[in-house]
Amino acid sequence: ETTVKSELSLSAVTFTGLASGTNVDLIGNGSLANAAFSYGYAAAATASTLDIMDGVTAGNITETGTGLLTSTINSTGAANTIGTLGIAASVTALNINATTDLTTGAITSAAVTTLTITGSGDVDIDAGALDDDTDVIDASALTGDLEILTGNVADNSGVAADLTVTTGSGNDDVDLTGLDAVDEINITLGAGDDIVFIDQAIQATSTTSPGDVLAGGAGTDTLSAATATLDSHATTTTVSGFEKINITDEHSGSLDV
Repeated sequence: ETTVKSELSLSAVTFTGLASGTNVDLIGNGSLANAAFSYGYAAAATASTLDIMDGVTAGNITETGTGLLTSTINSTGAANTIGTLGIAASVTALNINATTDLTTGAITSAAVTTLTITGSGDVDIDAGALDDDTDVIDASALTGDLEILTGNVADNSGVAADLTVTTGSGNDDVDLTGLDAVDEINITLGAGDDIVFIDQAIQATSTTSPGDVLAGGAGTDTLSAATATLDSHATTTTVSGFEKINITDEHSGSLDV
């Protein structure tokens, strides 16, 4: 088979044993509440493609396949909203191509290290934190808006950033509150009015650490944090291009910008 489809299904649907190269289509109509959906590839398959189409409105999605390394999720036809998204445990690269708006529930992707997001639709995937292994997020080619919550990535104890995020030309919200104090980050924002949320002190660069680098792009960019976070870090020169600071609680004392 080259394509299998679940169209306007009110009952749970499961496909198994899909051959390499098979496209999976999940189809809605903008009003019907799609049921849960699962699709599984044969062990020989290394890549999967799921097309979420024409106004899917609900339903948890589960992907399986012991040989899968790359998963591609396409949103097309109309705005689509799904429940949770479970990616096969062997997948290391997840690609989301949203030509239409896509909203998901929490994403489970235990082995995914690289998330690439493209397209002109808005992508809202901050219902839950991404898995801790996802330490490279490349949305530089996304022209729609992005809402994302990163996981608590591992500290690599080296001179490279533990987490790298690059956004595109939309109005993006990047929530880093899932990180802990030792995680070092490199955030590069594109055009658009972007917001970065932090709850840990910004670390300065040193000879043994890359520190935290946050670079705003074109547009009006905002760094958002509570008073305790903003007051707790030493002077740093690794934050640039932000036009606003949003203090989320009562602020007392001084703030060096």
